[in-house]
Amino acid sequence: MLRLRVDGKCESVNHFMQDLKAQPQYQLLSESRLTEEDHRNNADVTVICYLDDKPTQRKVCNLSLSTSSGREVKIEMLDCQIVEMGDGVTYIRGKVFDIFG
Repeated sequence: MLRLRVDGKCESVNHFMQDLKAQPQYQLLSESRLTEEDHRNNADVTVICYLDDKPTQRKVCNLSLSTSSGREVKIEMLDCQIVEMGDGVTYIRGKVFDIFG
């Protein structure tokens, strides 16, 4: 379990906490609440929350492309999505990390 403390203006802290709740790799167990007065005044606030880290399984794709000269280019992608668009068109998207780039 992780303990996270967030300090700042109420609006910024609230925005950050909403983004944190939307992250699938974290499960928010509890958090301190902000009052209506905090929201009205955009006061300096402190939120303490407890969360669990839930590692996500990432889909890995190995993409092979053939050039017109016959060479083959191999690309490993994370979180890939493959969509057949029709008429021989395929849309492929994902994340590629080049450690030498």
